[in-house]
Amino acid sequence: MPEIFDHLLNGISADFVFRARPTSLPPELRPDWRISVLLLILKITGRAGKASLKKLHVLGWVIRHQSERDAFLQVIAGEVPADSLMIRFDPALNRAVEFAVGSKLLAFERLSSGGLNIVLTERGKDSAARIAELHDCLVSEKSFLHRVGKISEAKVENILTWEDQ
Repeated sequence: MPEIFDHLLNGISADFVFRARPTSLPPELRPDWRISVLLLILKITGRAGKASLKKLHVLGWVIRHQSERDAFLQVIAGEVPADSLMIRFDPALNRAVEFAVGSKLLAFERLSSGGLNIVLTERGKDSAARIAELHDCLVSEKSFLHRVGKISEAKVENILTWEDQ
C-alpha cells in the first residue's frame, strides 16, 4: 500500500461500520409513477383512451426530463426538426404496461391492420380520472401532456422516422 494511505489510515481512530440503507429510486424508475403516467398519457393524449405502444414509448421517454419535454414540444410545433430528439424505447415501460394489464387498468386491442393498441379499461379510466383530479400529484407531467394534446399516431410515426423527412 502506498505510504500516503498508511498515513491516512493510521490517523483514523474509529472503527468502520457499514450498514445497508434503503436507496431511493428516481421517480421515473418507480412502477407506480410509470403506471400513473401511462394512464395519464392515454387519457390526455390518446384518442378514446387508446394509443399504440410506439406512442407510449415516445411520450414515456420525453416526459421523464424537462429538457426532453421542451425539445418534444418544439418538434411537434415544427420549430425544430425531429432529428433533434433522441427517443429510446425503454424496457421498463413495457414492464409497466404488463403490470397495468395485469391490474386490469389497461388492455390490448387488436387492430384490423394487424397492429396493436393499448386501451384504458373502465377501471383504468376511473384511475386516470382520479389521478387527473389530484392537484398536487404529477403536476409537471399533466401540464406537459395537456400542452401536447391529442397527438396523432401519424405525427408520432413521423417523429420516429425523421430520416425520411
